[in-house]
Amino acid sequence: MAGIAVVVALVAPGTAVSASRGSTIFGLLVLLLVATGGARRVGAACRRLAALLLVERVGTPAPSADQGGMFDRLGGRLRDGPSWRAVAYMVLKLPVAAFDLYALSFWAGLVNLPGT
Repeated sequence: MAGIAVVVALVAPGTAVSASRGSTIFGLLVLLLVATGGARRVGAACRRLAALLLVERVGTPAPSADQGGMFDRLGGRLRDGPSWRAVAYMVLKLPVAAFDLYALSFWAGLVNLPGT
């Protein structure tokens, strides 16, 4: 939920954060840079969890090429393939996680289907 709030605050015109950023394009660019870096960290956490629970070692992706000046780092982050794959995984995982939460709540008796 916090991630959705950040997306809305950075991208939606008229919100306080996007107004202070100056433009929606700048907010979207900041969002993309944060998302690619954050998705790499979440992917690392998922690899550690798989190693711990499944005793399965998954290789780490190549390091990102965000070295040098400000524009070199910006271009390196936007061209980083493993980061974009991690972002796509997190976006696709969100509806599945919502369904899992509903199924678990139904199993635990916290919610009921209509008419039952």
